[in-house]
Amino acid sequence: MLQLGLNFPTIAEGLDLPLDVVQRVGESFQRQHVTAFMKLLKENRSLFSQEALAELAELVAPLPDEVADLAFAIALWLRKPPYSAQLNAWKQLLNTIDISNLNPVFRGDCDPVNTTEVTVNKQLLQRAIQGEA
Repeated sequence: MLQLGLNFPTIAEGLDLPLDVVQRVGESFQRQHVTAFMKLLKENRSLFSQEALAELAELVAPLPDEVADLAFAIALWLRKPPYSAQLNAWKQLLNTIDISNLNPVFRGDCDPVNTTEVTVNKQLLQRAIQGEA
């Protein structure tokens, strides 16, 4: 929805949900996208040429250390025509993730403000691109 120009407050209002819940869920999906991409780099490295890895490294280097920025950049990169195989593999990986396990907020068994998340950051992504993760 964010790619359609909607922001978290608009989504929260439209769904009649608290803003903090919508923000946490949105951040979870962004984190999921970056995590899945790092897993793809690790488990299917043969999909990535040295040129593609160099391009990714150049793409990520100037970005701020924000999961939303990293997720958006990855999504844009994957949509370039030469990377359709990587995009398809990434989508398949995302489809294997059980949404109910993404965040306890979905199960309704915790306070969304106190939810702890797996750390995903620029440094970890850069290490995955370099093959160090």
